[in-house]
Amino acid sequence: MTRRDFYRFFNTHRPKSAQGVIEQALTLSPSPGAAACAVDLCCGTGHLAAAASEAGYQMVGVDISSQFIGKAAEGTGARFVLGDMMRVPLAGACVDVLFSIDSLQFAADPDQVLAEIARVVKPGGTLILSIQNYTNPAGIKKRLVERFTGRTWSPWLVHPYDHGLTYRWLMRGLERQGFHVDYVRGRLHLLTWISLLPESLRKVSPWPGKPHRSLHSLAHRMALPAALEESALLARFGMLLLVRARRREV
Repeated sequence: MTRRDFYRFFNTHRPKSAQGVIEQALTLSPSPGAAACAVDLCCGTGHLAAAASEAGYQMVGVDISSQFIGKAAEGTGARFVLGDMMRVPLAGACVDVLFSIDSLQFAADPDQVLAEIARVVKPGGTLILSIQNYTNPAGIKKRLVERFTGRTWSPWLVHPYDHGLTYRWLMRGLERQGFHVDYVRGRLHLLTWISLLPESLRKVSPWPGKPHRSLHSLAHRMALPAALEESALLARFGMLLLVRARRREV
């Protein structure tokens, strides 16, 4: 894939996150101080950036999509910068809170992105991050499909890069970069099982004109009780993994 193809993809596919994740990410963020700076890395249209700006953060959104960046945050105090998460266009140790929602697995080199995040977050700062996690039945299906057919598969839209990241990989990567995880939550546990079904069963609604009633759509909207999603054992098997981590003091 050429660089032009990569940019074309992100300028023609409107970014979106799983329902409820942005709200949870904001709930996990610390209360903004008088000059607290926050960054939404791969901000897309800017829903999270707008909400965080209204909450009191000095908010900057970073994304590579010139087509969509900041479109949902016009008129708010959030500012937006075109940039690649592999080379974040910010000075070192300048960010109090960094959000990275549903994007790390689509980087050409996720380890490099974690290193960039560690570079820009202040010691003692907060990282709130979610990834599509494949420590579950959907991950097994992904590996089998790619091994025996040579095709890339995802229960979501197939992206130019999809590294099939796992809970274990993320925990080790954050530790290497000097972060301590103090909160973890799994989401979309039901979707891991629904994704095993053929697409004709997953995405077709028995009610014409009501795609929101398909099994796939219902699995996106249904959640387990919070106590289960936040349990140390069950969290790692969710389709989506949400963590909060603190940058260790130097």
